[in-house]
Amino acid sequence: SYWGKVDGMKPYYTAKHYADLELKRSSLDYTILRPVLLTDDDEAGKVLMTENPDEVGSEIPRQAVAETVLTVLKDPKTYGKVIEMSKGEDKIADALAKVCS
Repeated sequence: SYWGKVDGMKPYYTAKHYADLELKRSSLDYTILRPVLLTDDDEAGKVLMTENPDEVGSEIPRQAVAETVLTVLKDPKTYGKVIEMSKGEDKIADALAKVCS
């Protein structure tokens, strides 16, 4: 069930929470990506990116997250951002442009 998966992920979410806090406190350039439940879809498809966790959907392909990581690494406009991600309507570059404008 969904809730069993969430309970099993609790140690990960706890560790990620504290890692995110440490990044924010540091002097490092950072971008924090927060994807929702990952799926094994073959293609990245389209995404939704926002700084508001209440606006995202319930799942996203792993491929989309991987492609977003590669894109974010090259884009200093993402520094200091916490980006929530899910499946959506925009290409990755377009979604990033919206959240980083």
